[in-house]
Amino acid sequence: PPITVISIILAVITCIAILQAAGGLDLFVTIAEKLLQKRPGAITFLGPAVAYIFTAICGTGYVAFSIYPVIAEIAADARVRPERAMSMSVIAANFGLIASPVSAVVTGTIAVLSGLHVSALDILGIRI
Repeated sequence: PPITVISIILAVITCIAILQAAGGLDLFVTIAEKLLQKRPGAITFLGPAVAYIFTAICGTGYVAFSIYPVIAEIAADARVRPERAMSMSVIAANFGLIASPVSAVVTGTIAVLSGLHVSALDILGIRI
């Protein structure tokens, strides 16, 4: 089995669990909610941007699940079809995953391309 990738996944999940237990994820969601409520008409663009940033910072797409209800509620209150903001946020979270230096996706890509002398900075420079 790919021990390195499994170890990275365990490390990222452990860090996210600590973030949740310490209240940091709730703080992130509160900040995102305030940001999104300032411009509810732009939820179709700001919602995906927040999902991208959350995922890129944390290294796992599961953190984006914490802001999807906020995005849906703000979109509904702004009379914007929630499915637009939600679907774009899911896609943006996936892009954030491949732009995160701590995700297993990036680590696996580095392992596959290591024989071609491609560094992590090269990969992240292209993906971000």
